[in-house]
This record gives sequence, structure tokens and C-alpha cells, in this order.
Amino acid sequence: METRRLLSIDILRGLAAIGVFVFHAATLAGFPKYTLPPFRLFGREFSDVPSVLTFGATGVSLFFVISGFCLALKPFEKGRTSVPLKPYARSRCSRIYPAYFVAILVSVLLLQAQSLPWSAATAVAFLVFLQGFIQPIYFSINSPMWSMASEVQFYVLFPLFYAILSRTRIAWTLAACLVLCVAYRYGVTRLPNAEHVAGGITFSGLLTNLIPGRAFEFVAGMTMAAAYSRDAARLRRWCLLLMFPVSLIGLGLRARGPNWSADPAMGAAYAVIIGIAVTTPSASGWIGHQFAKFGRASYSYFLLHMPLTQLVANCVDLPRLSPYARLLVLCVLAFAVTLPAAVLLYKLVEMPVWHRYCGGRPIQAAP
Repeated sequence: METRRLLSIDILRGLAAIGVFVFHAATLAGFPKYTLPPFRLFGREFSDVPSVLTFGATGVSLFFVISGFCLALKPFEKGRTSVPLKPYARSRCSRIYPAYFVAILVSVLLLQAQSLPWSAATAVAFLVFLQGFIQPIYFSINSPMWSMASEVQFYVLFPLFYAILSRTRIAWTLAACLVLCVAYRYGVTRLPNAEHVAGGITFSGLLTNLIPGRAFEFVAGMTMAAAYSRDAARLRRWCLLLMFPVSLIGLGLRARGPNWSADPAMGAAYAVIIGIAVTTPSASGWIGHQFAKFGRASYSYFLLHMPLTQLVANCVDLPRLSPYARLLVLCVLAFAVTLPAAVLLYKLVEMPVWHRYCGGRPIQAAP
């Protein structure tokens, strides 16, 4: 199954992967989540400065929106009212699971090599995407993979979401999804044991990352695909109109909270950005095309970046450096290690398996 690619989507994938990578590198370098470490500038010391690095974590929201957009674009362009289940399931399984399996194996081997804790039961839970449902193991083995449990939930429900969107007015459906998502996210924060922490995450945090709490981001991407396939010019006009207020709200809620509102707000902002990106004529030149190549391998990069960055952090004497020097050294070294590993995973596992089982051929970015 050959599919055309949009250069802008590949570039956004790459940006999302870099954002998540830098956020996690900053965490390993000892940066607080929401503020920068104290620093001196022009003879004056600054502390409690809001950290721009925290927005790197929202790359997960961008991935969710892109996922909804890409899955829905082709059937919407063909005017379908349903998704053929067998080829869809074969495509998702062959596209996602082989690289994921290898990444779990690599993560376990690296934990074993560094004498870090892991268990066979936890590895099995990760292999069947249960880590997103089990609080004590949520961030174990390979911490960013919590999002893969959410992603697989999207994949399972995508045919249902698509059937609803293709038969309803997309604006009203998206609004209803937003209301239900925000209500759910707020509701779980009011549970009696909402702040109970296990495995590095609160119970409410675990619940908000399940499908009811993250569905809006995925459906927002699907909505952009529907609007793009029906009237790209109109989509562009609306997105340009909404760009500033929606982005301002998203950034403000991410920076200042409340936390239960931040992910849907950033999902809306990223959906608008995608709407503008895919309706803007591409003129990115050589650098843009090279970055788009990285974006195509961003799934493999995402799967491997945390265990390899952790390995680099443990092998380099970072504590002697200042926090900012630690971050710089860690980013450079970890990127140098992770990029070739991700390219190998992409070229030797991710793409060959998908092409073989889905009859695909290598695909090029659309001009």
C-alpha cells in the first residue's frame, strides 16, 4: 500500500522527537520540570525562571495529533465512511510492533548491563502495552513508552472514531470530545486517592493518560485530516485566525496549569499548527528535507532515545559540570549515539517489515 507523504508532517515529527529528547535529557541533567536552574547574567542571579524546556514534553501531544491526522487522511480523501479492518490492523501491527519489540529488548539488555532493576513480568507487560494501566511500572523499562499504551488505545478505537467523524459535523464532534475529555480529566483529579504516587506517577496522572483523557488530541488530528481533504483553503483561513489565541492558551496552561487542562489545550494548538503546515506550500530546501528524513525515522528515535541517553548519562562524569554544561554535553553525546541506532532500527526493522506485510514500496515526500 503506497501512501504519499507530506513534507511538513515529517518535519513536525522530527521537531516532536527532538522536543521530547531534550526534555528527557534536561531531566537526567538535573533540571526541574517547570523552572530553570539558577543562573547569573550581567552580574545578577536569576532563579525560578520558567523553563522553555518543559514544552518539549508536549511533543507527545504533537505525536498524538499527527497520528490521528495521518491515519484519517487517506480514508477521508477517498470519501470512505468506514475503515477496512483487516488491512488496517495488518498495517498498524507491522508498522508499530516489530520496532517496539526490538526497543524493549534493547532497553532490557541495557538495564541488565548497568545492573539496574527490571523484571520479566514488567517486560511482558510492556510487550503487550499494559504499562499505561499499571501504576507501579508506568515509567520502568523505558519511561517514554507509557505513551505507546495510549497510542495503541487510539489504534483500537480509530475505526469507531472515524465512523463517527465521517457521519457527523466534525466541528460539533470535536467540541463534544473536548468537553468530555476536559470533564474526565478534571474529575479524576477529584478522586480520593488522586495524589497517590507509585512508579513515579500519581494515580490521577495515570488515569488522565488513558483514552478518555487523551482522545481529544487524537480526534483533533483526525478533524484536521477531514477538513484538509474537504476544503484545504478554508482550513487554512480558520487555522490562521485561530493560531494566536489557541497557541497562547495552550502555552499559558502548560506553563501555569492547571495540569489537567494543559494536554487538551496543547493538542488544540498543535492541531492548528498542523492545519497551517499542510496547507502551506513547501519551500524548505535541503535542510528541511534532511530534517524530514529524520522525522521519518522519529518513531525509532523515540523508542531508543531514553535508554541510550540514560546510558550516556551513567558513563560520563556529569556531576562535575554545571547544570547547563551537563545538558549540553548530554544532548550532544546522546544524540550522536541514538541517531545511528535509530537509523538502523528504522532501515533494518521498522520499514522492511511494514513494506513486506503491507505490500508497500519506499515512499517519497510530496513536493
